Amino acid sequence: MFTSQHRGTFWTEDKLVIAVEQAQELQVLSILEEIPFIRYDILWQSKYNSYVRYDYEPDRLGGFIPNFIVEGTQCKLQYIKHRVEELFKTVDQLEKCWWTIYLG
Repeated sequence: MFTSQHRGTFWTEDKLVIAVEQAQELQVLSILEEIPFIRYDILWQSKYNSYVRYDYEPDRLGGFIPNFIVEGTQCKLQYIKHRVEELFKTVDQLEKCWWTIYLG
């Protein structure tokens, strides 16, 4: 199964893969828990080696990015993809505002 070392959403077979930074992990979990009748697993992908993946949370989190593998109906997966991409846009806008204020 293909997972990602960078933030984003993509399709693999009939599943949705959501790769997020650790800071946004809880927000993505809250989105997934809102939707009934879906199933998801979390794989921890190394940022530095694409072959290193764990199905449990590693002791040292600095070099890993969580990948959510989501299964459900196509309609629900499309909705989740939309919600997560909106989350990414919001985070990017907030980061730009912060840097503008900080470097002002």
